[in-house]
Amino acid sequence: MFSDRKGDRGQVSGRSRGCTLTAVPVATTRVENVFAVHWGVPEQADADRILAEVAALAGAHESLCYAAVMPESLPRLDEVQGKLLMALTEALLERCEAVCVVVEARGFRGAILRSMLTAVNFVTGKHDRVRFVDDDEQAIHFLPSKGTCDADVVMQALREVRELEPS
Repeated sequence: MFSDRKGDRGQVSGRSRGCTLTAVPVATTRVENVFAVHWGVPEQADADRILAEVAALAGAHESLCYAAVMPESLPRLDEVQGKLLMALTEALLERCEAVCVVVEARGFRGAILRSMLTAVNFVTGKHDRVRFVDDDEQAIHFLPSKGTCDADVVMQALREVRELEPS
């Protein structure tokens, strides 16, 4: 469940397309009403933990914004992981005013990832509350425009969650 301790991490192993993956730890933090995640390889256990933490926070805050970082080092996502992120996004929209993901991948790989995530965005039917952006500046403009979070708080949450990034 939710812990106020910054840097709460989960690490699991799972199977995907016949090969064993060891999930990169997922780091989470909260600054006021912004819940931030630094993604590793998406696994069901991490998504469940994130949803439990968001549910606990949603009860304590009138409004909640979700900001995530998908680092450039993140391996290519497979179909199962893409579906997991789609389901997570839909579930987050039930409890959060807005969802913003900073996709740090560049070039062709970044374009493919953003295209996949944009498809997820349109499937939710709530695409006005979800954005997949290239950098923090775009995130600090989008989230406050859709929710009650402050731009400085979004920036602080993104900075803190990156500091928790596994080495």
